[in-house]
Order: sequence, then C-alpha cells, then structure tokens
Amino acid sequence: LEVETDRIANSVQQIRTNRISSADTEWDKYWCTLRDPDHTRYQIITDGVAMRGSDTAPGMGGSPTMLATRQKEMDFDINCRLRLLRGEAGISLFVNDDHHHDLFAKRTEDGRITVGTRVCIEGLSAIVESKTLEETEEAITLQIAAYADRYVYTVVLDGNRKIELGESRTKYLSSEVSGDCFGVMIGLYSYNPETSGGDETTAIFSHVECEFLPDGRQAHQSD
Repeated sequence: LEVETDRIANSVQQIRTNRISSADTEWDKYWCTLRDPDHTRYQIITDGVAMRGSDTAPGMGGSPTMLATRQKEMDFDINCRLRLLRGEAGISLFVNDDHHHDLFAKRTEDGRITVGTRVCIEGLSAIVESKTLEETEEAITLQIAAYADRYVYTVVLDGNRKIELGESRTKYLSSEVSGDCFGVMIGLYSYNPETSGGDETTAIFSHVECEFLPDGRQAHQSD
C-alpha cells in the first residue's frame, strides 16, 4: 500500500548550516532579495558581492538593493568588510518597511564617511548613534553581535580601532511588535539616492562571515 504524504522520509538527512561565509557560500541558496529585484545591480565577486545601489533604501517600500539571509538563532555574529564608493550601505536587520534596525555607513559631501545605527519602529525612524570619521578609510569592517535581548553594533577601522555604535532591543523586531511572523532577515544593502552614476558600483562587501550560535553565546565561548 502506497500513500502520498508531505512527510520527509527518515532516510533523508538534513544538514544544518550554522556558519555562512562569502568565501564559500552559495549565494542563490543562502541569500535572497526583496520583492522585485533588479539582478543587474548585483555582481558576485571573489569573496563577496559588488552592488549598484538604487534610490530605494530598506524601509522605503519597493525593492531595495539588498541580499539577505534569515536570522536562525537568537545569538549570532555577523561581520563584513565594506568599501563604500558613494551613497549609503550597511547591514539591515529587516522585518518589514516599518520595523528594521540598520548599521550604516554614508558618504558625506566632502568625501568622508559617517557611520551610525538607525532604528525604525512602527515607521518612526531615529539615529541611535553616529560618528563622522576624520580619517579617509579605504574600507571599514561592520560588526553586529546578537544576544537574546539586544543587538550590539560596532565599526572597526584599519589598525583595529573600534567605534561602538550602541545597541537596540530585539523585542522591537518581534512578531508581537511588528505584526509579522516571518522572522528577521539579515541584509547587506546599498542605497544611492543620486542614481546619475549610471552602471557604476556603489558598494563592495567582502569577507562576509555570519555565525549562528544554537547553543548560546556562553557555550560557544567556553568551547
């Protein structure tokens, strides 16, 4: 007797991936775009991705230039190297247009870089902390450390100098607050309000490392 069922057979082994690296990731398997993407804005390169930012940022509706992977654990670490050529780019912890937390870097009019943390709750957006770098940085490293109750934001400059950019509460991205039940997406994004640059790349992400900690941060640190 054969019966059709949607149950996964016992013989199937599901492999859990707790670490995603741009050095060996399958971008089409572990990363996704939002809504109706323009695929010409993405170019997979060695150990990373180059983006041509559109005039739509996360939270503005439409389809921002963003590659995202799902937050699978409460505790995780993500860091990446960012070379910002123009506009704004960063990491967005995204639920929907009204609920997202962003670690961003933005080119100023005089060519310097402003880094900061932005929190959007119920459509109300505020800058938690920001700092304009005095140095002319070729590239910076973005870091987010996630705990059960908070996200912690850091930017690392050449010479290993760290800039702490505050925290935000995880509860504001929960389904109880956002109203969505699809979870949090961790997105690399590029936004360029001045689209006159044509086909020029606006941001390059490299050395992307995202590690989920299913046994918690304490257990991971004791290993």
